Amino acid sequence: MKLFIFKQLIAHLYRIYFSINLQPKEMKLKKDSRCLVLAPHSDDETIGCGGLILQQPSAFDVYCLTNGFKGVEGANLSYEEKVAIRKKEFCAAMEKAGVNYYHFFEDIDDKRLVMRFDRFKTISLSDYDYIFIPNILDQHRDHKAVAIMLNELMKERPYKRNVKIVMYEVWTALALPNVFVDIENTIEAKMELLKTYRSQIATRDYLGTIRGLNLYRGLNPQRKYAEAYCMIDVSDFKKLCKMYSI
Repeated sequence: MKLFIFKQLIAHLYRIYFSINLQPKEMKLKKDSRCLVLAPHSDDETIGCGGLILQQPSAFDVYCLTNGFKGVEGANLSYEEKVAIRKKEFCAAMEKAGVNYYHFFEDIDDKRLVMRFDRFKTISLSDYDYIFIPNILDQHRDHKAVAIMLNELMKERPYKRNVKIVMYEVWTALALPNVFVDIENTIEAKMELLKTYRSQIATRDYLGTIRGLNLYRGLNPQRKYAEAYCMIDVSDFKKLCKMYSI
């Protein structure tokens, strides 16, 4: 069944990809822009949007949607200790970045996000010009869940008529990025922010990998370092979600 759905989805996407040829445009926030970042796990916000956040931190509210306990290695650590580590790292990173507001859902378990709409629906959407979420095709259960749950939340919660949904990269690269942010002036600060997540960089080379991704993403727009995003309006977001749930 999963393979059938995947084949149907890919067929739709290929028709879209072959019919257009987009040159990514530079994304620049206005001084009064309000941005919401929905991060499935603590560090996803920095991996996907860290360079942009550091350019205008007061514009950003960041929600970490799960406690991420499965991402902490250590057989001698309890569940509570693992959650505490992820929360401490997230709070430290957000304080270091200087964001306007942040919140950590410590009662939503790793890989259980899609089952906790009761908690997700407490998030207000009405003040934001941009809502940042992971790539809808990201190959991680919690990452996929964000788009699914945001789509449901928009049926219940008010939001600005012109709000943009902005997909960022974590585990799976965007196939069709249409905007980029030049982060040459914040790449080093982004790397320092990633170092705050000691439990994560201890087991994976996030520093080298994400620097490489941002270096590569600078190739097309002819920048030294860039973050790539796919920015769409709500109507297109809803169409994608409908396509995704074939």
